Amino acid sequence: MALLKPCNYELLSLTMPSIIPGYAYDIFISYRQKDNKYDGWITEFVANLKKELEATFKEDISIYFDENPHDGLLETHDVDDSLKEKLKCLIFIPIISQTYCDPKSFAWNDEFRAFLKIAAADAYGLKIRIPNGNTASRVLPIRIHELDSTDKKLLETELLGPLRAIDFTFQSAGVNRPLRPKDDESSKGQTQNAYRDQINKTANAIKEIIAGLQGAGVSPSPLESVEANKESNPAEVQRSRAKTKRNFKIPAVNPLLGFKLLSIAATLAFLALAFFHFTEPTTDLQTYRSIIPAPPKKNYTTSFGGHLALSPDGHLMAFVANDSAGKTLLWVQQLNALSGQALNGTEGATFPFWSPDSRFIGFFAGDKLKKIEAKGGPSQVICDVTNGRGGTWNESGIITFCPNSALSQLFTVAAAGGQPVALTRLDTSRNQFSHRWPYFLPGGKHFLYSGLTAVGGVGKEDAVFVASLDTSFTPRLVIK
Repeated sequence: MALLKPCNYELLSLTMPSIIPGYAYDIFISYRQKDNKYDGWITEFVANLKKELEATFKEDISIYFDENPHDGLLETHDVDDSLKEKLKCLIFIPIISQTYCDPKSFAWNDEFRAFLKIAAADAYGLKIRIPNGNTASRVLPIRIHELDSTDKKLLETELLGPLRAIDFTFQSAGVNRPLRPKDDESSKGQTQNAYRDQINKTANAIKEIIAGLQGAGVSPSPLESVEANKESNPAEVQRSRAKTKRNFKIPAVNPLLGFKLLSIAATLAFLALAFFHFTEPTTDLQTYRSIIPAPPKKNYTTSFGGHLALSPDGHLMAFVANDSAGKTLLWVQQLNALSGQALNGTEGATFPFWSPDSRFIGFFAGDKLKKIEAKGGPSQVICDVTNGRGGTWNESGIITFCPNSALSQLFTVAAAGGQPVALTRLDTSRNQFSHRWPYFLPGGKHFLYSGLTAVGGVGKEDAVFVASLDTSFTPRLVIK
């Protein structure tokens, strides 16, 4: 095995131990060897991360990284006690690629799953509370490719929750490769993320996790504090033990009198509970009302409806507004703010919809299906459309949409971009000419859509159906 440069590993573990005693390393980097063969991306990532960590931490951070597979573990190498010791680290970073999620691979079984088991059983566990009060995982995934839905599901099954990764993916239609440092300069208009920023995010995330670990369990219980000081203050520990061992005598009670007292006490408790239950005022915790006027000198776009969308986390509203000249832009506004922000690069936008993590907004413009980050930035083309009529985005990165206002069924496409695939079929027995306004239900497999039967108006056979990404599922009528 190698770290950042050839060295004696056992000696290094002694001279540069983990920040927290009892652990072999601060960080363990896990990856498939084939992902580093083409251009040495992971070696370069580790070197850049080390530089960023040096500028982030006062202390040295130790990283275990298998730089040269010919000098260390191969994909088929049996796990020995040496590797198990190295897996005793504070943070585990899996480099998630198109090939990492392979249950047959060494990295998956003997590093990723092995760490989950080890960390779950140690003093801190897999989840720790970081200084801002939130909970973070000691597994910090770095994603270098967009994943297939099956791979994402496999990861989330092992992690017992949604995948939260720091993305190093080059985000351009039809491309699925890692983001590189030189992309910051040569492709600013094509990539959503900056490599330098993502390295910094990784270092800061590591800092938060380690700070959470350092703060966990530092305040011993009163009894532990007394026991720790018993050599220096034996009188105090004797007083403490005397208090905890104090005996109390329970007086004898006549059984009949005791039963009567117990009955009276139970009755009074019931009456008090009933009083507070029936007199407690009820509060409505689910209803919120808000008035959000259109931006100054702008009007909401209202044709066909569906030009505004609330983010899944309930904090943001995306909407389309136009000025007196007819120019339309996509806007985003916090529900607790007095004004919104127009997103440049969204001219002609229609029918916005959100990604499940409330980070991106999908929309139609210029005969394209596009996406843009809610905080702004360049928009990205996902695929071609003619005159889109509604889209929806699930947790697996699949977008279901209507690409044409006339004579069209629903299609699916990867949120990263690609070739759309037909999903639904028009039901000629119901005189359907268009399927529109899809909406994923919880779970991201089933969805609702409108089946229209009259061009330019409301048809008698118009209805809402439920369907599934599993095309063997027959659509069912929900509302007519």
